[in-house]
Amino acid sequence: MPKRANRSRKVKGSGRVTPPISPVRKVTGIKNYDALCQSLREAIQHPVGHDLLDLYESPELEEVRQAWVAAYKAEDSAALKNVISDAQRIARGQIIMWAGGEAHEEE
Repeated sequence: MPKRANRSRKVKGSGRVTPPISPVRKVTGIKNYDALCQSLREAIQHPVGHDLLDLYESPELEEVRQAWVAAYKAEDSAALKNVISDAQRIARGQIIMWAGGEAHEEE
């Protein structure tokens, strides 16, 4: 019969057994990951609430998606925050471009 993995760890010297690491924390290793994901979604929204760009399909956000994955794999929350800033910059540029296009159409 195969041995079962011991999911708890014994702390040296104290004799206590600590609980196993939460599977969610073990996978991400990043504090507030859900909040960072929500911030990224909000970064590409128009102030009235609709998405300016498709987070998963827009070619303008390709570099953002790649940087997000790299930062996630590196468990680097500071890099994730930088990616959110980049997404905000791109979304603001999209608003400016649309506003400029509308201004030219009115002339």
